[in-house]
Amino acid sequence: MASFSLSKYLKKRKITLRQELWIALLIVIFVGFISSVLISTNSAKSYFSTQLYLKNVDNASSLALMISQLDKDPVEDIKKALLINQ
Repeated sequence: MASFSLSKYLKKRKITLRQELWIALLIVIFVGFISSVLISTNSAKSYFSTQLYLKNVDNASSLALMISQLDKDPVEDIKKALLINQ
């Protein structure tokens, strides 16, 4: 029965120093790329969350100002007038 063993494969195949350096360089580049993507994603998420919060606050303030500028309900004015006259 033939079984594949990584240690047997590596013992049979000699890896030169140049190949080890290339493998190490590729690993460093890969780790750097993955780290960069994760950091950029986290930074963008934080930025968008902050911008969304500020936009919501601005919209709420605008809505409150718009509602405060509306004419008062005439029924409320009648109720107040009736309460004052009593």
